[in-house]
Amino acid sequence: LNRIHKSREVPSHVMDPTTTEIAKEPAARFENSKENHREYRWSENDTKALKFFFDVLDTDGDGRIDKKEATKLRSPSFFRDCDEDKDGFVTFDELYNCVKSSTQQEYPKIPPSFMFQQLADVVQEKITKKEMTQNFAAKLKEVRLSVSKTT
Repeated sequence: LNRIHKSREVPSHVMDPTTTEIAKEPAARFENSKENHREYRWSENDTKALKFFFDVLDTDGDGRIDKKEATKLRSPSFFRDCDEDKDGFVTFDELYNCVKSSTQQEYPKIPPSFMFQQLADVVQEKITKKEMTQNFAAKLKEVRLSVSKTT
């Protein structure tokens, strides 16, 4: 895993939420399990986008997010949910485990790679939360169309 997320570079298709490649990702990564429910398979693009998001939050570049850096998220549950060792910092591995676990417990409605890019854009003040919400709605519609075409 450390090998995957050392680079701060994110592929252009992860950075550009308008590409059709991202819209096609979800349908390709869901499969029926023995329990007859859809299971999400975490992709390398999801990991790279999460690393990019982590790096945006880790403003001092020390490899961990402290409470001051996390204030940009405005999420009181972030440390409670993701700080596994309760040391007051969230490392990339802790964030990865936290997020990946939640996508395995709950079917993600939009590709995590898209979601992390949008969150990073909000933190960097490239877009507003309202624009992010609109982008999520548009992506959800796109994903539903994509999934319905493949089933």
